[in-house]
Amino acid sequence: MASIDATPMSRLDLTPWDLQMLLLEPIQYGILFHKPKFPINFIIEYLKASLSRVLDYFPPLAGRLSTEKSNNNNKTAVYFVDCNNKGAGFIHAAATDVSVAYISEAKHTPEIVFSFFPLNGTRNFQGTSEPLFAVQITELEDGLFVGCAANHAVMDGSSLWHLIRSWSEIVRGREKISKMPSFARDFPGWENRSIPVRVIDFDAKIVRPPLVERSFHISKESVAKLKARANSEGEEFTSFQVIVAHIWRCVARSRKKTGGNREEVFVTSVGARGKIPLPEGYFGNAFDVARLHMSEGELLGDGLGRAALGLKALFAGKGKEEVVLGFLEEWVKEPRLHVHVEGSFTFAVTSFPMFDAYGGMGNVGLGKPVAVRSGKAQKWDGRVMLFTAAEGDGVDVEVCLVPEVMAALEEDADLIPMASIDPTPMSRLDLTPWDLQMLLLEPIQYGILFHKPAFPINFIIEYLKASLSRVLDYFPPLAGRLSTEISNNTKTAVYFVDCNNKGASFIHAAATNVSVAHILEATYTPEIVFSFFPLNGTHNFQGTSEPLFAIQITELEDGLFMGCAANHAVMDGSSLWHLICSWSEIARGREKISEMPSFVRDFPGWENRQVPVRVLDFDAKIVRQPLVERAFHISKESVAKLKARANSKADEFTSFQVIVAHLWRCVARSRKKTGRKREEVFVTSVGARGKISLPEGYFGNAIEVTKLCMGEGELLGDGLGRVALGLKEFFARKGTGKDVLCFLEEWAKEPRLPVYVEGSFTLGVTSFPKFDAYGDMGNIGLGKPVAVRTGKAVKWDGRVMLFTAAEGDGVDVELCLAPEVMAALEEDDEFMELIKSQCLNKRFTSDNGSFDTFRAVEGGVKCTRALAKT
Repeated sequence: MASIDATPMSRLDLTPWDLQMLLLEPIQYGILFHKPKFPINFIIEYLKASLSRVLDYFPPLAGRLSTEKSNNNNKTAVYFVDCNNKGAGFIHAAATDVSVAYISEAKHTPEIVFSFFPLNGTRNFQGTSEPLFAVQITELEDGLFVGCAANHAVMDGSSLWHLIRSWSEIVRGREKISKMPSFARDFPGWENRSIPVRVIDFDAKIVRPPLVERSFHISKESVAKLKARANSEGEEFTSFQVIVAHIWRCVARSRKKTGGNREEVFVTSVGARGKIPLPEGYFGNAFDVARLHMSEGELLGDGLGRAALGLKALFAGKGKEEVVLGFLEEWVKEPRLHVHVEGSFTFAVTSFPMFDAYGGMGNVGLGKPVAVRSGKAQKWDGRVMLFTAAEGDGVDVEVCLVPEVMAALEEDADLIPMASIDPTPMSRLDLTPWDLQMLLLEPIQYGILFHKPAFPINFIIEYLKASLSRVLDYFPPLAGRLSTEISNNTKTAVYFVDCNNKGASFIHAAATNVSVAHILEATYTPEIVFSFFPLNGTHNFQGTSEPLFAIQITELEDGLFMGCAANHAVMDGSSLWHLICSWSEIARGREKISEMPSFVRDFPGWENRQVPVRVLDFDAKIVRQPLVERAFHISKESVAKLKARANSKADEFTSFQVIVAHLWRCVARSRKKTGRKREEVFVTSVGARGKISLPEGYFGNAIEVTKLCMGEGELLGDGLGRVALGLKEFFARKGTGKDVLCFLEEWAKEPRLPVYVEGSFTLGVTSFPKFDAYGDMGNIGLGKPVAVRTGKAVKWDGRVMLFTAAEGDGVDVELCLAPEVMAALEEDDEFMELIKSQCLNKRFTSDNGSFDTFRAVEGGVKCTRALAKT
């Protein structure tokens, strides 16, 4: 136990700030968490013990309200806190048929959430028999809800937050809290005294009209836009003033549409902290309830700035020291107990701008908070709660209204652009020519190798699975399947994504006699590595029955391999990386992703349409010739040397152009040595992003597969600069917006589905220059990535994959060739002098010469997007 040196408290007198709240309801504040990694019984006992310890610093909260009757016919009484140590409330409850998604994704707050708070249906004066502070821990299907209730005649929101943060510190193992509370009731301008109020003979029953509550998010960018709008009218306003003015106007406009016109009355609390010299750590209420009246015409007709100006003037007037102290003295002379009367206000705001629930409660041992909610106490038509959003990104808003006003608000054209009004759930995604051209090819397969992480594997699996499920909420097509609509002539069909939530795939497997070194130091990629990827041996058109996105986590002897597979008819490498980076953000504890995907298929130059292609009657079996694959590293210094060589011919080339030109020449020379001469054909994809006006965050394919042919003499005889020039001119021709849009229209008229034919190219390059696997995936909780590898999909003689190397030091190259060509390449002096092999001379061997112990632990575990239950 911490050493509490102060003399034990026996009594705490209440000030006018406290007493004014006696007839109102408690503060109710709750935080939603995903299921923690520790057993629930351990968590309950640990939180209970730490709460008991923190109450040593806050003794009134373990007491009860008490009264001393006055001598004047028992008509008045003095209320105070008797620090009798009767205890705070601690409730352990369960609602195991309620999921985190059911709460966080519901359009309106589900009624059951209000049952997760203690002290429901009570008023503050009933603190004579009810606890002054209570906590309820409710177990959910896949999470926890921590609901707190605090008697509002003993503390305000600032003091409640002081208590919660102190509790969080004790939970995290601190011996003492960092900020001691002060229960002193003497300060300049106010002398502690006992204040009699009328004896409360009051029907405590609470009856509310039918109400609905909804949470909105107003981002930092939206707040900036509101401030710019309001400030343009000649005044400077705070974020709070413009947010409240904006929401008030939207609610008033919505109420007007429903015929509910009445004088607009705004109610809020104006704090005394910082305005008068209160003791440091002052614990209790320290605010006055203020009102602002506006006519409908004044509020709606004069612009946002006029409403914000009214609020600014209200707070300026109430924020003066003489006004704050004057309230205390006037209240003593004529006590007034607040009580809600239906229709007494149209808009009432409680704000928690400095209370960072996502930070303050994020270290309490329950993981990162998912959402903040408040209870049913003090909820009336027009009640609004403001909270600081996760990551400090703006404000989360809870709005409570009668159903018809809420329905009008949800259609308000001024609110929708500023608040996160969820669109109608996706049911279908049409495919563009960029997507459809990929139907006969194989998926994208991309994998990352890690050393063995510090956490237990089962914890990692569940954590990744849960975070993947959450991120799929932002990418609903990836939890669906391809589907077809057959044309009347049955020879063509329209392919699209049916967002049917059949789920992505999550596989947990093991190959525990394969080490990180076996993979990393092997001269050639071991065959076993290809089994670490899902969707092997499939084509993209088989997405009608196969997942569109799949993950396989394979346990190794001393590491992990995370293999991803993505249907290439639904996304390209840029979109796959968008998804992986978003998943990484959620896995790192962010509440929402930083870049929203766009599934809009209309953009300048292309109108969304359904493009029929021939019905696919295609042998899906994939047969490859014997190949070997090797990983090389080309350092930044080597790239600079290549550029210097190529650029000496008077043209300036990019790193990509000189690297590809160098590889192509070396491979062609090696192939010539083996007698495998053929026309040199370079194949790659040319991206449309940045060349035409795609929607921000466009998700899908935005590439054209194209080729460049060169004669052997031209490729090998004219030097590196000549080949780099050919590539430069090739990309310049293909890189115009006109050419990009022309491809879409021409393809729609005459669909062409590329299919690999053996020998159809001599070098095929896929480049991932902007995809920093070592940085973006380095914060997912698995440690620093060791290496990047790709699967067997689309691997043919001459296939090249380029990745940004670790620490940005040049480029890592995966090169797939026929064995005799690879052997010739390894003897090519021009090639070998510029590359640094990951393990040039060390052949791959295993301890027992076999990897036949690879086994699936959880084959095809579904990780489906959770749907909101409303």
